[in-house]
Amino acid sequence: MKTSYLTSVFLSALLTIATTNAPAEAQGLGQTKLTVKNDSNAAVTVYLTLGAYPNFYPSNPGFVQDVTQVTFTPPVTWTGSGLQGSFTLARGAKVSYTSPAGTAISGNLSFGTPPLLCPPVAYPNGINLAEFTLNNNTPAYVQSPQAVQPQESTDISCVNGVNCRIVCNLNSNNPPTYSGGPWLTAGGASVTSMSNLTLGTKPNSPNLNRNGIYPPGCDDCTSSVDPGCNSVWLNWGNVNKKANCTLVRTAATQSGGEVQVLFKQFY
Repeated sequence: MKTSYLTSVFLSALLTIATTNAPAEAQGLGQTKLTVKNDSNAAVTVYLTLGAYPNFYPSNPGFVQDVTQVTFTPPVTWTGSGLQGSFTLARGAKVSYTSPAGTAISGNLSFGTPPLLCPPVAYPNGINLAEFTLNNNTPAYVQSPQAVQPQESTDISCVNGVNCRIVCNLNSNNPPTYSGGPWLTAGGASVTSMSNLTLGTKPNSPNLNRNGIYPPGCDDCTSSVDPGCNSVWLNWGNVNKKANCTLVRTAATQSGGEVQVLFKQFY
């Protein structure tokens, strides 16, 4: 998925899954839990960048729009507010958050740095992200003519490079709450775990054709349209053969379980 500072990370795949009103019965479903774990041997700074969704019914809380409202358990100390903030996660530590019923959350997690289009000095191979839209089984919506029903989604974006290894485990069960449905690629393959590899060298990225992974420069999964910092990433290398970059499931009937994002190491 195309990535950028703050909100433009959501202009492709995440916007296509936003929708008009979800069925009222969706409010009875369990909520999907988001967990972040530091699986490395040192503390790491975690950045959360939320998607901006301003046009909701006033009576509905819609999508979380301030990181300080993401009340992780155990609590974290936020630096920043609004759409972007960060906190420190000790080695081996994990935190979890489940948005309240009727409230969705959409955003990305990056490690060591906020998301940037161009490689900063500290990370010359760019920055990868764990992206997600969860619990949008809610009447809140954005106008999206492509979408006919709300879908939860998740992926790891290496569109603007790779600075670390991220693993995402997708657990359908989260007792005692509602068990979620399977996470699927566009081709219908069920995926329970995904991870990215190093950036690699042109033209062949080791992140090509991996379920749930956007490879370098491929903001449209199977093509390079406008990946940002185009002098670096446009036509960086080969593209995916199949549109398997985003994992989805129907939010109205399949939300629940847990999306676990693990930071493994910096590259």
